[in-house]
Amino acid sequence: MFKILLKKQFQEIFKGYFYDAKKNQMRSKGSIIAWFAFFVILIFGVFGSMFVSLAVTLCWPLVNANAGWLYFVIMAGTAILIGVFGAVATGYAALFLAKDNDLLLSLPIPIKDIVAARLMSTFLLGTLYTAIALVPALVVYWGTASAGIVEVLCGITLLIIAAAVVLCVGCLFSWIVAKIALRLENKSLLSVLIIVAFLALYYFVYFQAGEAMMELIANAAAYSASAKDAAYVIYLFGSIGEGNVTATAVFLVIAIVLVALTWMALSHSYLKLVTASAKTKRVRYVEKTASFKSPFSALVSKEFAKYRSNANYILNSSMGSLFILVFGVVTLLNAQSINELIVEIWGNDLAFVCVVLCGALCMLAGTNTIAAPSVSLEGRSLWILQSLPIASKNVLRAKAVVHLVLTAAPLAIAVACLAFALDLPATPKALMCIVPFAYVVFTSMAGSFLGVKMANVSWTNELMPLKRSGAVIVLMLGGWGIAIAFILIYFLFGSALDATTYMAVWIVLFLGIAAYLLHWLDTKGSQLFAEL
Repeated sequence: MFKILLKKQFQEIFKGYFYDAKKNQMRSKGSIIAWFAFFVILIFGVFGSMFVSLAVTLCWPLVNANAGWLYFVIMAGTAILIGVFGAVATGYAALFLAKDNDLLLSLPIPIKDIVAARLMSTFLLGTLYTAIALVPALVVYWGTASAGIVEVLCGITLLIIAAAVVLCVGCLFSWIVAKIALRLENKSLLSVLIIVAFLALYYFVYFQAGEAMMELIANAAAYSASAKDAAYVIYLFGSIGEGNVTATAVFLVIAIVLVALTWMALSHSYLKLVTASAKTKRVRYVEKTASFKSPFSALVSKEFAKYRSNANYILNSSMGSLFILVFGVVTLLNAQSINELIVEIWGNDLAFVCVVLCGALCMLAGTNTIAAPSVSLEGRSLWILQSLPIASKNVLRAKAVVHLVLTAAPLAIAVACLAFALDLPATPKALMCIVPFAYVVFTSMAGSFLGVKMANVSWTNELMPLKRSGAVIVLMLGGWGIAIAFILIYFLFGSALDATTYMAVWIVLFLGIAAYLLHWLDTKGSQLFAEL
């Protein structure tokens, strides 16, 4: 039974690689191979290459200082951090929110087998996340220091031990999230907050790591000696990668015991957690007069409600709003040093600085793609909107308004921070504050335009319209391309046109295209929407 359950788990995970939901048919063998090749290249070619660079930077200085164990502590710790992030993101859904929980629990299958299958699939996914950082570290070490049979076997075992740690820590956090979720009404908010917190932690560590790494390399011998004496257990953990057989055996046994305890603990509490009812708020009925809303206001409210209730929608379509806020606040907090840096780099050419900052704001705003997938997200419920006695143009306008509001609101805060913090010429600074809003109006209309032209309402997983749809990709990449072109054109031809006139031309261009797209949405777009 365990093998059958495990096979089912992996068929669910890699369903998209074998089955084309849009065409409702199995993929060809060539297509399956191509998808898996793309997956491997993306994981180990793109993401893995970043850790190759880190490993190359650290390996030789630390090995030369007789601190190879410290190299493995750093790289394995990084791998575990990445693995835990992935385990929490996938483990909570796989363990406690699986759609087939009710079906499996109704069958004569022992709960311990269900939990074991879910844990095994989570463990293997955790191994994949961990391998992104740890496999490059092992390969670089084997090529730099030693690659004997003992070192290779111990290195592989280190990967398994790190994956076991990821599984246990990930299950612990997933269990905590599940317990908290039972007390919350809005689970989407919980998911967003957790992921944003992890992102904040990641970027904090990333920006602090460079300076710490240089300091570590410069004083590797001293740090190695002091750390070895102060934290002997950590030293033993790092020595696994160097081929310490005794340490490898001890930590492997500990890892097996931890996984077994995790399995037993989850088996004991699994039924209670997955069948528990979330906390419900008792509301006393109070008679009151309902407020009147126009059809358009009701549509806008409906779009905002859909956005708030969907964590995937928030995270995949509007992270640009968070980046815009961070950009503005960081600029405000570091105003003096940024003004000094501007003078040092650009001197008296402050108008070009306005153009660069304006382009940066546009690029951040272009990260938002809220309007692009909104038509496709209606899915099989699209007929409800089409059957209502409302104009189709109002539906499309409402979707554009949500994009406009959710991007323009944080943009207003960021623009105010930049205007207050930076010592720039008044007129270019004023236009620098206006151009991004014109750009947002343009991208909101363009998103609705692409959402209708490239609609896909036959999806089986909502991540398809949010991550893989042509509308989202074209809007994001196209928006970034326009923002880059905005800076590049002025850099190449700015001598023939002053910054004030240049930015004014772009304002007219953005608003003119937006007006045309609005007219298209009201006419041809409405007709296409009605025919979907």
